Amino acid sequence: MVTLAGVVVLAVCTMSCRQKDIRTVTLNVPGMTNEAAAASIRKILAGTHGVYQRVGESATPVKTDLAAGTVTVTYDSMQTAIKNLEFAIATNGYATINVPVNAYRP
Repeated sequence: MVTLAGVVVLAVCTMSCRQKDIRTVTLNVPGMTNEAAAASIRKILAGTHGVYQRVGESATPVKTDLAAGTVTVTYDSMQTAIKNLEFAIATNGYATINVPVNAYRP
């Protein structure tokens, strides 16, 4: 039997649970030395589950800085982790500071 108190508790828990946790991280990618590499990394990360782009926003969730050798990614930490982003880069042929090239082979 469903009670009113049970329904209220369920509603409060549902409303208070985090649904998104949007974060931004900058990853060091020393091997990203030209625009072709940067474009490849942007493409692979933009297609990675959890990389976040607001609906209707034209700005890309992945930004590269060739001079600094960094990639800045906006992502939802409830859907993916920094390590997943690093592995996506590494499986695309570019090492990050924490993950060497081809570190993960299924």
